[in-house]
Amino acid sequence: MALINCKECGKEVSTEAKSCPHCGANLKNKTSDKYGKIAAFTIAGIIGFIVVLGIIGAVGQAFWPTKKNPSVDAKYMCEKLVKERLKSPATADFQSAHDFTAITTSGENSELQKIDNMADALSGILLGSSDISLIEKRLGYFMTPDVMDKLKTFHAQGKEQVAKGLLKSELVKLIKKSDFVVSGYVDAQNSFGANLRSQFVCILSSADGMSWSLDHMLMFP
Repeated sequence: MALINCKECGKEVSTEAKSCPHCGANLKNKTSDKYGKIAAFTIAGIIGFIVVLGIIGAVGQAFWPTKKNPSVDAKYMCEKLVKERLKSPATADFQSAHDFTAITTSGENSELQKIDNMADALSGILLGSSDISLIEKRLGYFMTPDVMDKLKTFHAQGKEQVAKGLLKSELVKLIKKSDFVVSGYVDAQNSFGANLRSQFVCILSSADGMSWSLDHMLMFP
């Protein structure tokens, strides 16, 4: 029989005793409570860990690249790239990701008609200005000098439909060289603090559905 000190009066008492013979303090219940609390904390910790893992998994599925849903990944990647080009990324307010247009451009699921429709709409928007310098600013960095010269010539001659047809054809070529094209809009402050809406188009490629590269990006008011 081992002896321990009573936590209430400090006198020696048997480990088998349920209560202290000197002061009457309850011994067994205190020990049980101690281990009960340890068990409760342990169970709570395990449950908390499982919940945290579940949250991390849910967030990862929604925002981190995964082969399961390349369309969602392409939208997320485009949003990330657009933010990097804004004057004030912290003020960025994107439309709902569900409203983004994401079109696959390769493989069996290639949506050729949607690509054609998007290129048609874009060409109209990009050429929808009487200011040729603005058009050149929008298109100059991804159109070849030869195509740019033709567009400027057609525009100067008032041949808007011819210019639009040429630009549409070039846009379709660019898009079809990639894997995904994503379009949408974002509201954000400019360098003067004014809130502006910009439309954007990201033309993306991915060799494995996990890592993405930006082929071309268009951003315009």
